[in-house]
Amino acid sequence: MRKALSEKFTKTYACAKMMRLPPARRVEIFMKSENGSRISDLVAEIAEKDGLKISADSLGSWLARMRVRWRMERTADVIKDVIECARNMNGGEIDVVVEAMVRQKLFDMIAEDAAPDAIADLFRCVLSARKQSVEERRVALLEKKAAAFDRAKEAAQNAALTPEQRAKKIEALLLG
Repeated sequence: MRKALSEKFTKTYACAKMMRLPPARRVEIFMKSENGSRISDLVAEIAEKDGLKISADSLGSWLARMRVRWRMERTADVIKDVIECARNMNGGEIDVVVEAMVRQKLFDMIAEDAAPDAIADLFRCVLSARKQSVEERRVALLEKKAAAFDRAKEAAQNAALTPEQRAKKIEALLLG
């Protein structure tokens, strides 16, 4: 039992060694790993340049945690940018339900390393939703104008009003 506890402490301590390095150096090591450098080469480089003795296992563990953190930050940034773009395309507003759906779909797509075509398809969906929204507003406006013309027609046919009163009422209905 005591040995297992000391091994756990050693591994935690070894990973903590990486946190002693300056942030720029940690980023450099992480990016080298992402660009294909082998862990054994990185362990040797850290020992040589930084004077830290770190095992390949603990460096691998640290890199895995950094990879998850980096991916989550990147995902959050992409989602934020896409939502902002969707808002801009929709006149500064986006339906809360649509926003939640877009966020979830983007998260799923990024988690699956979706092809750029799939993300483009999502934009097409957002654009078509915007076009539908514009079309719905257009139809609503046309219906409102048709109702105003119907009321103006009724006012024009109202024999109880004088011609001046009819003209004023029609003008108010059509321009007001």
